[in-house]
Amino acid sequence: MTKLGTLYGISVGTGDPELITVKGLRILQRSQVVAFPVGKSGQAGMAEAIVASYLNPDQIRLPLNFPYVQDETVLTEAWDIAADQVWQYLKRGDDVSFACEGDISFYSTFNYLALTMRSRYPEF
Repeated sequence: MTKLGTLYGISVGTGDPELITVKGLRILQRSQVVAFPVGKSGQAGMAEAIVASYLNPDQIRLPLNFPYVQDETVLTEAWDIAADQVWQYLKRGDDVSFACEGDISFYSTFNYLALTMRSRYPEF
């Protein structure tokens, strides 16, 4: 059986690409897959814009859609779809870095993704 990949939450600062930590940058650059929230109306999001210059051409970019709504049903479906997309890489042994604007441990998109991953994939 293939060893599972690791999901990392990477705080990428408040908009200035130079505010990413050295450790966060190291993990980001060695991950096979870099995920980030899609911006409004399908545009590039802030996290993607911050990390774009640090990524290598061979890294997979995984934009995840998290609608900007408060409808719990719509949000739950979006979290489930995102978790399924990330799981496809983790189960084959790829590490996934999730770039998230601001602090990943405080009201963060990353926390919702990680909680959904844990509930859908107990082996995660």
